[in-house]
Amino acid sequence: METIIAAIIGALTSLGTVFLGHYLKKRKPKKKSEDLCFDRVSLIITITRWCSKTSQPLVKDKRISYLGKEYSVNIKDESIIYTEWIPAQNCSGNMKRTHATSGLIIFEPISQYLVDIDELAYHRSGGKHINTWFTVESKKHISYITRRFNGFQHGQEDFSLPFKDLEIHNLCLNINFEPILGTAAFKKMPKAAMVLNGESGRETEVRLDSWYGKSWKILENLSNKRGHLYVRWELTDGFPEGDIYIFGYGSLIHPKSVSKTLPKFEPDNRSIIPARLKGFRRCWTAFSKNRRRSTTEKGVTLPYIAYMNLEVDRKSSSLGGLVKVSSEELTLLDTREWIYVRLDVSNGIEIICDHSEEISKKATIFTFISIPPKEFEDIKKSIGVRKDYIDLIKTASSDIDRYLKCGIFYVEDFEKILEQTRGMEYLYPADEEDRDRYQINQK
Repeated sequence: METIIAAIIGALTSLGTVFLGHYLKKRKPKKKSEDLCFDRVSLIITITRWCSKTSQPLVKDKRISYLGKEYSVNIKDESIIYTEWIPAQNCSGNMKRTHATSGLIIFEPISQYLVDIDELAYHRSGGKHINTWFTVESKKHISYITRRFNGFQHGQEDFSLPFKDLEIHNLCLNINFEPILGTAAFKKMPKAAMVLNGESGRETEVRLDSWYGKSWKILENLSNKRGHLYVRWELTDGFPEGDIYIFGYGSLIHPKSVSKTLPKFEPDNRSIIPARLKGFRRCWTAFSKNRRRSTTEKGVTLPYIAYMNLEVDRKSSSLGGLVKVSSEELTLLDTREWIYVRLDVSNGIEIICDHSEEISKKATIFTFISIPPKEFEDIKKSIGVRKDYIDLIKTASSDIDRYLKCGIFYVEDFEKILEQTRGMEYLYPADEEDRDRYQINQK
């Protein structure tokens, strides 16, 4: 890791020298064209966090010298954004990009093209802007990397792409958060939104698309529209100080299932604290590929397996249970729930049935959530659900009902949710190792 950090610091220093020499040439940007048109714009946003598993920054700060001035920047968080513009036929001119940042921002050209950046382009504070001009030549791709160090917007967006004076036919966006998972969690899940001209500035949410919850994609056919793309998210510390709990709503509500992942966890029904999560509903929209080739009763292998998931629904709530964990155990659960990401839901939890265990108001409560793919309805016939997974949740729900006895019925609630699986075939494990995953009569 130290070698990687040293290489990055060296690269940033080299970039400073290149851009300093470029600035000293004092090239003035030409007047930008108002009629630029692009067949496609592709953006790949990757978030990294320079921290160890114990949430301690590996590099706390770095001082960067630019035009005779020194700036100190905390590089705990970094957004690396790859952007590629593909001009339409006979498209040429000059394009001005305005970037807002509250931290440090660096541009790194990939293809050879003219780029002019205004004075002190590296560092901004207080929401100021950086202007960049690109020369667009017909049939030549424009590609560059933007690096932001703690450059998130205050209450606005974490990344935005204005195309007010441009026409874009297709916009491709990929957001990859996998590098930060394990050192950070989500406070708010990623959201992409479009504000397009001709719609009176109305914001339209762009649905993200994912199979495994670690990377999200969109592909929009904009039909020559002009507007603004916003991407928003909010991160929180993945390993906070104080008490940590996981809100389980599927297999994690069965103590013996939890103990398979957490060896120190005592498999006692009362070690699961009954709770309700407000603002979410349970559903069957977390999917994984059927890698172990589980089959139907007739021996047919379906491509995908459905698992329980949570979807935002302000009028609903979800029954589940809380499990107290350590930071080390949280890492084990992250590995187990690999098709999900962790979400901080501390503000939405309600303990039910007057459980004897008190939970500190300062405790952090996480759950696991996945964004389903856009084409869910199109592939529904290719999705099965594991019979042993359903049986496990039924058994856990029955056990909770048996000792709760307070008028809240987990089994009845789960039976209603199970109706969503109509049309899906039951799948059965193909080998002994896979069969043990949801066996609860073994330790």
